[in-house]
Amino acid sequence: MARKASLPLRGAYTLLELLIVLALLAALTGLTWPSVRGMLANSRLRAAAKQVRVALVTARGNAIESGEPHRFRYAPGSNWFEIGPLDASAEEDAAFPEQRSRRARRLKTTRDFLPSGVWFADLPSRDLEADRLSPTETRDEDPELRTAIFHPNGRSSQARILLMADNGLVIEVFLRGLTGTAKIGPVEQREAEP
Repeated sequence: MARKASLPLRGAYTLLELLIVLALLAALTGLTWPSVRGMLANSRLRAAAKQVRVALVTARGNAIESGEPHRFRYAPGSNWFEIGPLDASAEEDAAFPEQRSRRARRLKTTRDFLPSGVWFADLPSRDLEADRLSPTETRDEDPELRTAIFHPNGRSSQARILLMADNGLVIEVFLRGLTGTAKIGPVEQREAEP
């Protein structure tokens, strides 16, 4: 009987083979990480712009539904915003206190936050001079707050809202006053101010 030559069985990888595969994976990760990080920042900024757009649409819908003016309010340099009713005048409250208490219970101000690493930025002064759009109305008691006002007829104040990410990317949300519609602009790299 002839004996068959058997091949040796291999049950595992060697340490050297595992280290080579790990080194290749680390090199590939190192090469692709900057672009992946950029895509994540870009998507986070777009998600924040969509969140602001939804809040603007919600404030407009609340104004139309309630028959009372509403506002969208934020502070440049922060990551929070509020939507809620625009406060009625003191004369109206004094004349009809029972209506004010019913209205106060029905209409509430809600505060929300942008994703981490994204905040509201001030528009550069040269953009304000070049465009006929105002950044937002400032009818609040605090001059640092920016407010867009929505009227019961569907109109709003015209506004440009600038969002900025940690890596210098910016995106604008445009609010058209005549129709109260919001539009999101493209993501751009912000240039250094001269």
